[in-house]
Amino acid sequence: PSLSHTHRRPRLMRPELLSNARLWATASTTTRPAEQATVPATAGSESGLRLARFAGSAFAALGSTSQAKAAAKTGRLAVNGQLAEPARLLVAGDEVTLSGGRALPSALQDPKQVAARAAALEHDGFRIWFEDDELAVVHKPAGVHSKPYRGARHLEAALPALLGPPCRSTIDALPAPSAVHRLDCRVCGLILVAKTRDAAAFLAGELAARRVTKRYRALLAGGIGGGGDPFEVREAVGGRPSLSIFKSIEATPHLQLGQLTTADLEPRTGRRHQLRLHAAALGAPILGDDLYGAPSGGGAGASLYLQSTEVRVAHPSGGGGAAAVHVKAPEAARFARRRERARMGWEWERRHGGRRAGDIRMVEWGGRREGGARSHEIGRGAARSAAVAMAAAG
Repeated sequence: PSLSHTHRRPRLMRPELLSNARLWATASTTTRPAEQATVPATAGSESGLRLARFAGSAFAALGSTSQAKAAAKTGRLAVNGQLAEPARLLVAGDEVTLSGGRALPSALQDPKQVAARAAALEHDGFRIWFEDDELAVVHKPAGVHSKPYRGARHLEAALPALLGPPCRSTIDALPAPSAVHRLDCRVCGLILVAKTRDAAAFLAGELAARRVTKRYRALLAGGIGGGGDPFEVREAVGGRPSLSIFKSIEATPHLQLGQLTTADLEPRTGRRHQLRLHAAALGAPILGDDLYGAPSGGGAGASLYLQSTEVRVAHPSGGGGAAAVHVKAPEAARFARRRERARMGWEWERRHGGRRAGDIRMVEWGGRREGGARSHEIGRGAARSAAVAMAAAG
C-alpha cells in the first residue's frame, strides 16, 4: 500500500464544533420544575392509550410522542410514582409525572466524540441552510440515518456540534437538537430540526396537520406522462389512503430504459416509502431503488436519486401567521452527471451503434383530467407503466 493509505492525514475539525458540543452539554444541566398530569376518565386501557402518546400531548415541555419516548428512556417519566416504559398502557386516574431533569443521551455526553462525528458529516456534505434560536433547516447527506437506528451512523449524534445552542431561553432548550421528521438513510436533502421544546411541539403539530410543504427532486427510470403538468397519484400505501403530486421536468433519452425523467415530487401524506412506491406504481421507479425495481447498477446501497429540495413551514414565533421559513436547495450535482452520461450513451449508440434515433420510441401515457390536474388512478398490483419499444436495426 502507498504511504497515503498507511498514514492518512487526520480530518480537520473546526474549533466551533467542539465549542458548540460543550455548550449543549453545559446547557443540558439546566433543569425545570417537575410537572404532573392525570389520565382523564375518558381514557381507559381498552383505548390503547400508551404513555408516550399521552405524555407527548399532555406536557408542552415534550410536545411530541418521539420526545416523550426519549424522556421515558432517560428516566424522566413516571406513572403513579414508578418509572415506566414508553409503551406502558395507561388507565383512567393514572398520575403521570415528568421530572425536571434534562438528561443528555449517552451518545452525546462526550463533546470530543460529538465534534468528531460532526467533522465527518461536514466532509460528506452536511450544510446548514437556515438557523436561529428555535429551529434549523439542514442538508442531510445520503448514507446517514436521520435518527438513532440500531447503532448506525445518524444525524442527531452530530447536531450538537453543528448547531449553536439557543441563547433566548436555556430552560426551554431541548437536551440536544432533534430532527422533527425523517428522511430515508439513502435519501439526501433538507430536514427540519428543533432546538427548543416549544419549536418541537409546534413543528410536530404543523406536520400532523399537513401544513408543511416538502418537495423532492427525483430521477425516474421511465416516462410518467403529464406533459409537464402536475398530476396526482393516489395509490394506497400499507392499506392507508396516500396522495403524491408528480410533475415531469425533463426527459432524457436512455439506451436501456428508453427514458430518464427528471421530476419534482410532493408528498401530501406521510407514509413510509410513499414516493418510492408511487413512482414504482407509475411504472417509472426512482433510479437506484433496488427495493422497488430500478437498480442504478452500482450494487446494494448504491445511489438513490431522490433528494429533498424544498421545505416551507410557519415559524414557531409567528404562531402559524405570516412568518415562515422557506428553503429551496439546488439538486445535487450527481443528477446532472447521470443525465449527461445517459445523453452521451444515447448519442454514441445513435452515431456508431447501428441504431437510428427513431428506433427507440418513448411512449407516454396519460390519465384523465380532474380539476385542472392530471390524476392517475392506480389499482393495487395493476399499475400501468410507460412502454419502451426498441426495434432491431435493419
